[in-house]
Amino acid sequence: MAEETIAILSGKGGVGKTSISANLGSILSHVFDKEVVIIDTDVTTSHLGVHMGFHYNPATITSVLQGEHDPEESVYEHETGVKVVPGALNYDEVKEVDVYNIGEIIDTVAEGADYAILDCSPGLDREASAALRASDQALYIARPSFTSVIDVVRTDSLLEDLETPAMGVVLNMVRGKKHEIGHDEVESFTGIDVIGSIPYDDAMEESAAQGTPLAIYEPDSPASRAIEDLAVEIIGGESEKKRSGLVRKIRELFPRL
Repeated sequence: MAEETIAILSGKGGVGKTSISANLGSILSHVFDKEVVIIDTDVTTSHLGVHMGFHYNPATITSVLQGEHDPEESVYEHETGVKVVPGALNYDEVKEVDVYNIGEIIDTVAEGADYAILDCSPGLDREASAALRASDQALYIARPSFTSVIDVVRTDSLLEDLETPAMGVVLNMVRGKKHEIGHDEVESFTGIDVIGSIPYDDAMEESAAQGTPLAIYEPDSPASRAIEDLAVEIIGGESEKKRSGLVRKIRELFPRL
């Protein structure tokens, strides 16, 4: 198993949970030199593989759950070095999948890693519950709106039942509009610390369409910088890295950019 398994969670879809999973994992790996495995545990509506540029995957976490492949076969190395365990894209492959043993699979594919990042299904379904049981902590992703934050409160009740501690809330797609709710309001309403704020960035959708994490596609973007700050918060220390160092490293990996 990994040293730390973090469930990336949301009350509903559409808050950028998969984007945060892909970029946080990439930054932990390439800025902080951590061994990272990003795992798509949203079995029914898998998107992680597409975000990372894997459009055809013979072995997936779905096929492992169905007994068709061994766990190690479902691990793919992204060109950046981050390891990815995608889910199946074909609905026919996910019907009647039993997620009961997903914890054992997570432990196997993340063996020896510093971090396992779980891109969980939204809400309170059986897939989210199974992934949370295998997690050390959960990180909520929400938009800065009352409806999104209410979903955090609802989902947090599940964490209490599973005794999985909440690491914090990350507000995503922040535009700085008057109608958006701020950190203090979110913390007061949820009782959970806000540990990150990611600004809305058009480049996030562009990078997803290219199958390249924004941290690689546009390393100097405000959203990339904010996700790096989140990574610093997660590893529990001040970054000794400089942005120039990150950009240099990325240019070495991707001279075409």
